[in-house]
Amino acid sequence: MSAGHLSTATAQGGYSVTPSDTVKLTKLARGLWVGTTGNLSVLHIDGSQVTYVGVQGLIPVCVSRVNATGTTATDIVAMV
Repeated sequence: MSAGHLSTATAQGGYSVTPSDTVKLTKLARGLWVGTTGNLSVLHIDGSQVTYVGVQGLIPVCVSRVNATGTTATDIVAMV
């Protein structure tokens, strides 16, 4: 699945995310829902790592992993 396809389609499902510094998501996420405010450290599908500070709600990013280190947000759902 290409990044272009991920960014233009709406979510068809979702699953709860457990942040990890080594384990990638079971399916690439086309967005994340953050239920409880905090920092969100992610590995984008292009390989770049970014920490979003003080986020909550819908985060429209295509990611392959939510890192444990640097993530303080909770109740994270991957939208696929």
